[in-house]
Amino acid sequence: MKNLLKFVAFSALVACGPLAQGNTASKMSAAVKSRFNQPDAASIPTYTFADLTASETPVILAAVPSLEVADIFQKIGSNGNQETWISSIGMTITLENGIVVATRGFGEDIYAADTRGLSAALGRGVGTYSRNIEHLDSSDEVIRMEFSCELEPVGQDQVTILDRSFGATKLQETCRSEDAAFANYYWVNGYRDVVQSQQWLGKSVGHATTQQF
Repeated sequence: MKNLLKFVAFSALVACGPLAQGNTASKMSAAVKSRFNQPDAASIPTYTFADLTASETPVILAAVPSLEVADIFQKIGSNGNQETWISSIGMTITLENGIVVATRGFGEDIYAADTRGLSAALGRGVGTYSRNIEHLDSSDEVIRMEFSCELEPVGQDQVTILDRSFGATKLQETCRSEDAAFANYYWVNGYRDVVQSQQWLGKSVGHATTQQF
């Protein structure tokens, strides 16, 4: 997990889309591209957690190691508690209180996911519940999977986003169905907000790590 977080911290700033041309996130993206392209990177500015939070467009960090994706995802819309975020190449993640409820552009996508049981368990810090997750296969057919899940605390941990570290409670979610099983991890702050997660997107994609602030 530590290696993945280092990967996110260094690589998540690779690009931002046209929604934020000229703003803080876009400038960070250009700086990182320059760092890769120029042999003398000493003059290329580095950026901090404060720079991320100062972005005119709200952003999150997300990485999917199996796809070699690590990017700034910019907010493009909201519907109630659901917020949709887009990468520089058009991938989208929809989160509801930090829980992935939909993805698009990942090859295998989550069409929709039920979060009621998990949300309640995150609020308590423990619980058992069922989850329904609908996936889109390569033919755009919806495949519905029902999981039996359990959430339990792992302990106190540190979340590091660029140059800033925060204390958080780490929770593990274990889910099983007839055809698949996975473990997710959620780091929550004192307000029970998910500030970091490692969530399963599907059999072929594996897990995505998200960092919110």
